[in-house]
Amino acid sequence: IGRISTFIGIKGIKTLLEDCIEKYPILFGCYIGIDEKLNTKAVEESVDELEEKRIEKLCEAFSYLLTKLIDLYAAFVPYGDIAKQLEEEVNKLDKRILKYFIPLILFKVTVEPFIRELKGEGLKKLRIFTDIEGIYITRKGGIEFHKIYEYEDSIKEEKFIKFLHRTIPTIGNNIEKRITDIFRKMPNNIKEEIYKYDFIKKLPRGILEEEKIVLMSKENLIDELIKRQNKLEEAYARLAEAKIGKMKSDFIDIIAHELKTPLTAIKTYTDLLRKEKLGKLNKLQKEKIDKMAKNIERLTKLIDDMLQIPSIDVKELELRKEIFYLKDIMSKIMEEVNEMALEKKQNVEIELENELTVFGDKNLIEKAIKNIVVNAIKYTPENGSIKIKANRDGPFTHISIKDTGKGISKEYIERIFEPFYSLEEGVGLGLAIAKNIVESHDGKIWVESEKGKGSNFHILLRREK
Repeated sequence: IGRISTFIGIKGIKTLLEDCIEKYPILFGCYIGIDEKLNTKAVEESVDELEEKRIEKLCEAFSYLLTKLIDLYAAFVPYGDIAKQLEEEVNKLDKRILKYFIPLILFKVTVEPFIRELKGEGLKKLRIFTDIEGIYITRKGGIEFHKIYEYEDSIKEEKFIKFLHRTIPTIGNNIEKRITDIFRKMPNNIKEEIYKYDFIKKLPRGILEEEKIVLMSKENLIDELIKRQNKLEEAYARLAEAKIGKMKSDFIDIIAHELKTPLTAIKTYTDLLRKEKLGKLNKLQKEKIDKMAKNIERLTKLIDDMLQIPSIDVKELELRKEIFYLKDIMSKIMEEVNEMALEKKQNVEIELENELTVFGDKNLIEKAIKNIVVNAIKYTPENGSIKIKANRDGPFTHISIKDTGKGISKEYIERIFEPFYSLEEGVGLGLAIAKNIVESHDGKIWVESEKGKGSNFHILLRREK
């Protein structure tokens, strides 16, 4: 406003604002102060109380006011400079209202600079040819588009695409490349808002062609990844229903072909997408890929657990036994589960007798104890507690992991160490693997529990050779 007043005086701008308020009463309370700036305090104070439809109307009103100011300014300043300034200002908008200013960006920043280059017959021909309801080209090449706010978003988009199709042949002059350059130089938040639907695919040929290819490739890839993920879930279901004896001989084959192979492919492509090696992602795609990455992490852990099922036959376990201090593996376990417990605001206490030893395969015993601790954290509610104790018990080391969780009903206690048996979501392998490892060391594992009173898991392992 300050720049325009230099050319036409502040009175003319005040008259323009009054005309805009008459057309859009929602702007009532706005005025131009003595500092020659638009004062919107009255509107800002009430904006939090407005429903979504009224906020859209308010944005439409300001967009209309901006359009009228731009038309005045364009009489004195090259329109290309105005378009750049407008884009910079829109980029500062709050994310909640940015979407309502997208029509302003599409018409005034993307297309109008080229229309204003037309003179005489060229402009006259374009004005006649682009006869689209809700969109109007002025005698000076400005675009009036505010009537399209009356339509749904999909219709607004359709009208802009139709406008482009009719405009491009008349303007010519390598216009597709020039519009593509404008789109690509836009700030990321504006691009994300514009690109997040099927908008790019509908653009006329020659505009953002590379982005169209990448977007369609990404969508096809995401669909393929989702199909493969569903296939993995189906495989888990079949494994869970299968009888262990019947399943065992073919188990590694199933893992290799139905689980491990597709999961490796999924992980590779997902990593490429997350790092945007296949092109930029919009917000919706990022959310899908992040969710998929978390699922892949979960599936990988499940497959690693499943690969240990052959150890159900304890003779197949290759044990590298040694005497080691229990505190060494317990400190490592606590480091790994600490974040999980913190997320649930749980208190985990550990109490070990001094110089307590275990004789066995250090890595496998660590896994067995960790599985029990993770299980305790999982089934203990927020602000609950888990207490880990270990002491000498004759020739054994006795480890107990007590929680304040949901507890287990008497009828389920005998089954919880069975492979694929789970009281809640999950494949139900952690406790089965822990049992197999402990028993392969000539140890003993059991649980004491009552429904609603928590659980206390016990492990007995030899201290010496």
